[in-house]
Amino acid sequence: MEKTVQSKILYEGKVFQHRQDQVLTHKGDPAVRDIILHPGAVAIVPILNQDEILLIKQYRKAIDKVIIEIPAGTLEANESPDDCAPRELEEECGYQAQKWEKAGTFYTAPGFCNELIHLYFASDLIATQQNLEPDEEIEPIAANWNQIEEWIQNKTIQDAKTLVGISYWRGLLRNR
Repeated sequence: MEKTVQSKILYEGKVFQHRQDQVLTHKGDPAVRDIILHPGAVAIVPILNQDEILLIKQYRKAIDKVIIEIPAGTLEANESPDDCAPRELEEECGYQAQKWEKAGTFYTAPGFCNELIHLYFASDLIATQQNLEPDEEIEPIAANWNQIEEWIQNKTIQDAKTLVGISYWRGLLRNR
């Protein structure tokens, strides 16, 4: 464990804060820790049928390319993950789900960030309409297990939350 001696917010943005902590390590040595504070997020595996899920194609500026991923979104102030997941599914994919199951939670990068993603399975989908933010361009795409496996092998899918979500989905199918 480390003891925090001093903390200060260096940056406060739309989605996260950057905090710098002065700490004493478990040996008593001083060190600096840069931490990204994130409100948390949801990620959804929209299940179309036993062998097919819905993914999205979306441009990500941080890596400057379009990637294939599962739908996801950041929690708004005072929003619960259970409320955020249906909102994000409909916004990004244009679907509502009749059945929701929380699959688990995981940290994205605990070495420097406290973001916790709440992963959900959504099934019994009903098509509605996308409700994208003005700066979003998202294309929903259906993919079966063979296509997904190929995309993982050829590194078309490299997004960690997507790899975790797919892994959970395959585990769910094996256990049913």
